[in-house]
Amino acid sequence: MRNELGVSIRLAAAILGVIVMLQVAADGSNMQKAHSAMEIARSYKGQGDLRKAEHMFRVVMENSPAESNIHHEAKDELEYYMPLIRIQRLLWDGKVRAVEQELFTLQQAFEDQPLRLQEINRILNGLQAAAVDSKEKPDSKVDEKHVLREARTNLDSYYRQNNRYPTSRSTLADVLDFAASPLNAFEIERYSSNGLGYLLVLRKKEDKTQTITLQNTGLLQ
Repeated sequence: MRNELGVSIRLAAAILGVIVMLQVAADGSNMQKAHSAMEIARSYKGQGDLRKAEHMFRVVMENSPAESNIHHEAKDELEYYMPLIRIQRLLWDGKVRAVEQELFTLQQAFEDQPLRLQEINRILNGLQAAAVDSKEKPDSKVDEKHVLREARTNLDSYYRQNNRYPTSRSTLADVLDFAASPLNAFEIERYSSNGLGYLLVLRKKEDKTQTITLQNTGLLQ
């Protein structure tokens, strides 16, 4: 009986040893995956692809122990450094209100970390000081396809009513209605028409180098 008990104990110990080794191997495999994911995340971050970088930082956290350095590094990237990069991009776009909201969120998240809170407050205070006498810039980006579609629709409508396209710039200006969006961001650079077809070149008011062209071949001379 004592013999059998000894065999059982040794067998249980051997099984436990195998389980521990398998767990160690699995942990090692996970850490290897975490380190690989960290390299990929840094690469995406360097390329400016924040969405993919954030995904890979999460993979790092999922495959590393919570107390490990690499886990803490990935957590810092997701909770602090990546939001700062997004804030910088919002600043470049002139979206002051959105920046302020992001900074207020970071303030709450790091209120117990003096050094980071100091950096966040420095950015926020500088932003608020610069915005005292200025308003948030409107988004100046105009969808080119939208502009072309609007111009073509107005010209086609005029053609259906008059059986020809406008032949003068003054008539064209009335047809296109440059007082309304999105055409209000443009002006006529060139227009030619014999009534059956036309060539229209629009120039952006804020950047004279940007033009878009709309053409209906018709029987243009």
